[in-house]
Amino acid sequence: MNSPDKSSPINLCDKIPPGFQLCGECGEYTGTTQSKYLRWPEFHPRLATPEEPVSVRCLCEGILCKCCGKRFIHRPISNSYDSDDNSIWHWPWFTGMIPCEDCKKRDGQKQQTRLSVEGKVINYFEPAATAEEQIIRRIKGNYRRRFVSRAMQDQGVASVPDLWKNHEFSEVVKNWLGGQNPQFRGGEDLPDLENGEVEIARLTLANSVHGEVTSLRAKLTKQDGKISLRLVDEYESDIKLAYQLANMPLTSEQVIRLFQDADPTATKFGCEIEFQSFFHADLTEVAQRLGVK
Repeated sequence: MNSPDKSSPINLCDKIPPGFQLCGECGEYTGTTQSKYLRWPEFHPRLATPEEPVSVRCLCEGILCKCCGKRFIHRPISNSYDSDDNSIWHWPWFTGMIPCEDCKKRDGQKQQTRLSVEGKVINYFEPAATAEEQIIRRIKGNYRRRFVSRAMQDQGVASVPDLWKNHEFSEVVKNWLGGQNPQFRGGEDLPDLENGEVEIARLTLANSVHGEVTSLRAKLTKQDGKISLRLVDEYESDIKLAYQLANMPLTSEQVIRLFQDADPTATKFGCEIEFQSFFHADLTEVAQRLGVK
């Protein structure tokens, strides 16, 4: 294990934290310890809560790769332990869509953030990989997604009240959230998802006062099974897309272009833009390449 950097917070042990056990199958650690036994970045909130439990899962406790269905990938909304520097790596919800190492090598994919539509890697309408991801998918607000995701990861699904897991929030709670911080309400005023509709991706105005969200959504048509698309925001704007039907799942570049070419488009408001997607993990990289920032 590397020697601690004197300029960084130092943990209370110089060995594997108590409660972590090495898995004999995958060689990663699993178990629960306290935050005081781990190294955290300076000013990290966990430094103020040294007794807080921190859990990690090994690769064997992950989910099967959606591409090959054979190898495991890390479970979305979980942590893994890095023994080299006694730190925690968090696997966010969208990592469930990333292929395993074998599939990435097979397809010539060297970056974790790149997906392919080939081989049915992307299917907008299949169930989420985990119960946790299914809950997060239907939460409208960005802040609430982060809050619920961390709570479920730390304490389990049952620890989160149904109110916070609901698709729609009451106006009273929305106002309360906005009163704490205007950006905490960002996304909560989006229209409800229609029956059978899913969110492909969302664009957030990251440095605007209210953190407004624009959501790209998809639904299968009953007549011919094509993918019907619509773009909605929090102001009930009548947004026109370059096209509203697709024969197959979109590429990441097509997703970015739909946001960019929409009328009106949130990409021209002059704000810092963030993209999120449960299906297209490389949107930020693609947006930068296309000059959408």
